[in-house]
Amino acid sequence: MFARPLTSLIAAIALAVLVVAGAGPVAPAQAETIEGPGYAIELTAPTAPRAGQAARARVTIRPRAGWKLNQEYPFKVELNAAPALGVTAGVLPRGAARVFTEGEISFDVVVTPRSKGTHRLEGRIKFATCTDTTCDPQKASFVLPIVVP
Repeated sequence: MFARPLTSLIAAIALAVLVVAGAGPVAPAQAETIEGPGYAIELTAPTAPRAGQAARARVTIRPRAGWKLNQEYPFKVELNAAPALGVTAGVLPRGAARVFTEGEISFDVVVTPRSKGTHRLEGRIKFATCTDTTCDPQKASFVLPIVVP
């Protein structure tokens, strides 16, 4: 008879204790999507990054229905230098990918923000999408804002 109100009260008290203790609710990861012919690229910023601490941003490429990612094509990810994020310019090798299949290519970029504020992780990706009858080389540039509170 009193179970639901009591459970709600306990949950509210627990949340209040966490907020007062400084834990607060965790902010969701910031994500953006780039749509292209036969593919979508999802850019995900780190969740609650902090200045001076390493965090991971993620870039994921997925083909649309009826398409696949060509695993034989010379895949390439180039990152622009972002000193405020501790990222040097360079090329990520195919072996750096977390996932490399016909259905998904995903890789993490480790960032170490040097200060609070909004910083930009920028780069270019080269890959190919295919159907049963055609393969199309793709190039996409990306900019991922990373907000450090």
